[in-house]
Amino acid sequence: MSEQVAAQVFREAAEGIPVGQPPVADVVSLAAARRRRRTQWTVVGLVVAVGVVGLGTWVQTRPSDDDLPDVTVRDEENPANVEWYANGVLHLSDVAVEMPRISQILKVPDGVVVADRSGRVVQVEPDGELRRLGVSAAGSPLVGSRERGWVAWVEPGSDPSLVVHDTVTRHELASIPVEEETRPIAIDQARLYYSEDGETWSWQLPDFEPVLVPDAEYLDVAASVRVRTAAPGFVELMEPLRDVRTTLPGENAVLSADADYLLTNLISDKASVVRIYDVESGEPVPTGIDDDEHAIAAAFGPNDTITYVVGAADHGTDGDEQLRLSELTGLELRTCDLLSAECQAVLQYGDEFDVPVLPSN
Repeated sequence: MSEQVAAQVFREAAEGIPVGQPPVADVVSLAAARRRRRTQWTVVGLVVAVGVVGLGTWVQTRPSDDDLPDVTVRDEENPANVEWYANGVLHLSDVAVEMPRISQILKVPDGVVVADRSGRVVQVEPDGELRRLGVSAAGSPLVGSRERGWVAWVEPGSDPSLVVHDTVTRHELASIPVEEETRPIAIDQARLYYSEDGETWSWQLPDFEPVLVPDAEYLDVAASVRVRTAAPGFVELMEPLRDVRTTLPGENAVLSADADYLLTNLISDKASVVRIYDVESGEPVPTGIDDDEHAIAAAFGPNDTITYVVGAADHGTDGDEQLRLSELTGLELRTCDLLSAECQAVLQYGDEFDVPVLPSN
């Protein structure tokens, strides 16, 4: 996924609106994987108080080693169906890890990869064990492949490089010199897509030379589906498997890992409205966000679900009145089933919580 992935979608939306502070061989090989995996997600009535989330057995405190942060790990079941971070705690499936502020989360086969505000790129394994992978340049997004366990970022320095790390085999897969402003977009199949000097490049990993993608400003790529900027205020879906192109209203774009859904937003002077589309039909899908609510962050989850951080405005936004993050009340971690349109509050919390960071792939 891309930042630019979830992070880009909601950061750019927040800056402009109510929330003031969220090839052929490749196509053939992926044909079978593009069918829908429609497993009904059973909604469990789970509303967890903040105090309950804080419970758990402290199991381990680890000292800093090799530039790794100090962390404390405790046994704790994650009430959400995605990983998330808030108030200094990273919530994995079965453990909670106290660690310094992180800005990005990527799901990989063995846990997650995170980037903290100092630029450290660290893998956090399911039991809370840490492995340092490298350092990312300021503002450089992490992108990755959940299936392969590949993660890419731009390493800073006098000679910046675009690095791809394999978290499964635990080695650097590939690296090439790039410009400082280079931005990774997505890893799909064995290709890394990235933007440099306003152009999109496709790099077949690990040994081929990158090639320019003509006339493309890709926003995201997944399961052979590409989405790019079209006219201002519109994005274009390109589906080589069906030889279909669809233009939809929206700015920025995030595809679900299976490319069944597209998340985008409609931005105006007074509001940013989340929109989700069924990629195959091009039809909108109910989002689970009411008109008086604002999605500050979002992440696609398993089994046709999406998890949001949602806030409600404590006043209207008529006229020139601007809504700021501090003016949102009743922040909530909410998971919605995109098939049934049913939603469930996973966690409700107040002003004492930072806005959670959700996975960006």
